[in-house]
Amino acid sequence: MDLATLRARAPLFLAVFIDIFSFGLMYPLIVALFGGGWVAETYAPATRDALLSLAFALFPIGMFFGASLLGDLSDALGRRRTLMLCMGGLAAGYALRWAALEIGHLWLFFLGRLACGLMAGTAPIAQASVVDAAPEDQRSAAMAQVVLVNTLGMVAGPAIGGVLGHWDFRLPLGLALALCLVTLAL
Repeated sequence: MDLATLRARAPLFLAVFIDIFSFGLMYPLIVALFGGGWVAETYAPATRDALLSLAFALFPIGMFFGASLLGDLSDALGRRRTLMLCMGGLAAGYALRWAALEIGHLWLFFLGRLACGLMAGTAPIAQASVVDAAPEDQRSAAMAQVVLVNTLGMVAGPAIGGVLGHWDFRLPLGLALALCLVTLAL
């Protein structure tokens, strides 16, 4: 892949990375958040366990409904606009979760988690965009690049979330928010 192609696909790759990265980033934080601190002090163990399950489930539930909607939206509005909408929605979801940690409001955290799930449909949109732009003989290589970026995000999310969250729960959220804003600027 030449430099011009890489430069053209960089926003797509970054969007795909952030999408799957955001999925895994929160797992170590959610476990730590519900295992101690203000959540453990506020809720009884049975309630806390139910809320923990909800925290894990909201992203995939949002993704279930959002992915098909975003696919249709990308056909109607265009791939670039839909990817920008996804990045804006992910940024808003991270901002909501940051605010939830600042003020100690769990339902705001849940709303941010659901919002990120609803906006997590960039991989299929990016794949469609790559297929649209790549010459036929290069489509399989382009798709493999999208899958590679997806895999890197899947591995990096929990690792970075765990390391940064060890120091402060807001650090991984801030990093993800910054990545979303950088992608929007590209």
